[in-house]
Amino acid sequence: MASNKTVLTAAQKAKRSHAFGSELPERPHSLTREVDDLRKDVEAAFLRTERNLAGPTITNNDLAFRADNNQLKSGGNIYGTGLLCGQTQASVTLGKITYTVRNPGVAGNAFSVEVVAGAGALGTAFADNKLTVTLAAAGSTNDDIAADINAKAESAIKFTADVTENGGDNAAAAASTAATGGVGAGIDVHIYSIAEDKSLLGDALSISDTKITLKTATTALAAVSTGHIQGIAIEDKDNSTSALSGSLSNISQSLPATAN
Repeated sequence: MASNKTVLTAAQKAKRSHAFGSELPERPHSLTREVDDLRKDVEAAFLRTERNLAGPTITNNDLAFRADNNQLKSGGNIYGTGLLCGQTQASVTLGKITYTVRNPGVAGNAFSVEVVAGAGALGTAFADNKLTVTLAAAGSTNDDIAADINAKAESAIKFTADVTENGGDNAAAAASTAATGGVGAGIDVHIYSIAEDKSLLGDALSISDTKITLKTATTALAAVSTGHIQGIAIEDKDNSTSALSGSLSNISQSLPATAN
């Protein structure tokens, strides 16, 4: 972090607390202006914090875990505001499909998408930072490709797919093209259970500013008791340092765990 004797850059401001954000006092200021500005901005920052407007906010969720396998039951959703933490997702459009990196952040700009002709069934796979769509021998429609990608968890495929038009038409092969537009360091989805803090980001089927959808029964917790409630929080990894984790949203309680 730069000295407070110099005006901070936009990138440096983005690394600061969401509660204070760009409203920390900056030089050059006269002493009187500095004091007045500091008081006004600190009061505004604390007001945002008290109203839970300073970062991501979870409003509700429908997650529940199973005690027999310690895994998420029948998928589920997390709802809220600012869940992308002010970051953007990288994306690339090939033909009539827009492929969007699930987790926001600059890491997605290193990913690419390629569509190739195939001799068998439709296949989608992610390896070496590239999503490869292998078309079926008889052709694969835009809708078929999007459905295949969107049914796979973030840890397996990294992308979601949206058909812009002509969903029933067959897609054409396309050269490998890089995704662009990702900003930030990404987010994480924390589940707090009995003496445990685990990430469910790898189970994400879709991530947006207002909703995160998780896949059924993938990541397992260490132990879940029937009736037990888990805690859920979103982490802003763009707001972290090497010594500390990023800022967290409020903690939302899951539904009580079921026996099976």
